[in-house]
Parts: sequence; C-alpha cells; structure tokens
Amino acid sequence: MPLSFAALLGAVALLAESSVPATDPSAPCYTGLDETRRALAKATGERMVRNPRGSVPMHLFRGTPTGCARLRFVVDAEGRLQEPVVELAHPDTRFGAAALRLLSSAVFTPGRRPREEALMVVSFTLEAPPATD
Repeated sequence: MPLSFAALLGAVALLAESSVPATDPSAPCYTGLDETRRALAKATGERMVRNPRGSVPMHLFRGTPTGCARLRFVVDAEGRLQEPVVELAHPDTRFGAAALRLLSSAVFTPGRRPREEALMVVSFTLEAPPATD
C-alpha cells in the first residue's frame, strides 16, 4: 500500500542559506553543487507552477525514512519537461526513479528560449498517514 510523502522540489527556502543543514534529507543531493548550479535549482523551483504530489510504494523507504534525488532536465518554450536525467539519488537509485515519476506531472512557466536547462532536488520524507476519526 502506498504511503504519502512530502516532496520538496527546488528547495527554494533552503537555497537562501549559504549551505543546506546536514540534518535536512536533501543535503546529500546538494553535495558538490557550485553556486551557479544552486542558483539554477533555486530558479527552477521558482518557475514551478504546479508542485507534483503523490504517493510512493512503502518499499521505497526500506531501511531509511528519508531520501533525495537530483534531477537535470530541459524546460521547453511551452513549459513542458524534456530529457529528464537523474544526476544523483541517495541513499539509492529507487529515489531517483520515484523522483522522475513525480517530475513528469510538474508544470513550469514557459521558457523564454526554446530550451532552458533546469535542475531540481526532490526530498522524500516518510510521513504517518493522517489520523481518521
């Protein structure tokens, strides 16, 4: 049975800081990013019109309550996602595959050029299902 999760795409608030706190589940996916690529991730997050939400299978969280993935892709002149690639998934590739599935439902503001590079970090956190009365 799928569990709900929180996906923080672009991590706009985190990028205002000089570094991502080590306790943040997305921290491993920011490792090795220079300031230019961090700025690109921030700009991509700000361009998102619809933040995708969904569910992921419970086995994604086997052995860990958190994970992240860093995705590179192109946004075309109509705001459609093109050529998505998982650059990094932590702690394993399952999080990259889940992030790609989620990203396919994201909507972005159209690019000013026919093809604009984009970068996004998706953070997964296991959440308890809402209590039912």
